[in-house]
Amino acid sequence: PVISIRSLVRFYRIGTNSRQFNINSETTFLSDKILCATKDAYGNLWFGTEGGGVLMWNGTKFSYLDINNSGLQSNTIRSILADQRGNLWFATWGGGLSMYDGNEWTTYRAATSDLPADQLYDLAEDAGGNIWIAASSMGICQLNPLTGSMQTYNSQNAGIPNDVRCIALKAEGSVYI
Repeated sequence: PVISIRSLVRFYRIGTNSRQFNINSETTFLSDKILCATKDAYGNLWFGTEGGGVLMWNGTKFSYLDINNSGLQSNTIRSILADQRGNLWFATWGGGLSMYDGNEWTTYRAATSDLPADQLYDLAEDAGGNIWIAASSMGICQLNPLTGSMQTYNSQNAGIPNDVRCIALKAEGSVYI
């Protein structure tokens, strides 16, 4: 998909067919700004929005998750990650980190965990299943989802910038910010 402001366009590289979903005319679109997208193991497409929670496209229809019908703690979703265990992770702006395993929600907030901030930018998963989190003005954080333990890296302890907006990982373990 091509992500754009005010509409979502399904674009096919082969042929000339495309379909545009006009956010202003779709009743399930609660925001006109899509910030991120991912595909889960079942082929569903997930879209994080600014202020409208999460849209899920199953190939036929849209459904949505927000602070009123899910475990999300914010309706602004900056990054979505489908991990190797089948969980969905949501980096929110102001609501910390939320994980959905298909049945239950787990939330990590700065006030109740070692998450360094509730304003998050990006997520990545390494080969060991650890979740890497870009936290606004606080560096990056490595979360072991099996134990819940977190380690933060920033200018004070690792000599990296505190304001990290995106994370990329290589198979051998290198972390690029």
